[in-house]
Amino acid sequence: MAGHTPGPWSTDLSKYPPKVISPTGADVATCWGPAGPQARSNARLQAAAPDLLAACQRAAFQLTNGPIWPRDDIYRELRAAVRKARGES
Repeated sequence: MAGHTPGPWSTDLSKYPPKVISPTGADVATCWGPAGPQARSNARLQAAAPDLLAACQRAAFQLTNGPIWPRDDIYRELRAAVRKARGES
C-alpha cells in the first residue's frame, strides 16, 4: 500500500470548492458537496489528517511502550491537531 502525500497539509478556502493543499502546493483533495461552511469544515478536517494520524500514532506508542504521564508534549500535539481539524488554529 502506498503512503499518503506527506504533510502538513493546508487549505485554500478562498473559493468553491475548497481544496486541501500539500506543502509543495499540489492539490491533495477537492471538497465537493454543499457550498459554504460545511465544505470549508470538511476541507479543514481533511487537511488535519496527517497531523491527527501522527499525534494518534505517537500517543498509541507511548500508551503501549512507556510511562503514560506526564507527557504534556503528546497532549499538546493532540490538542493542536484537533484545533486544526476544527479550524481553530
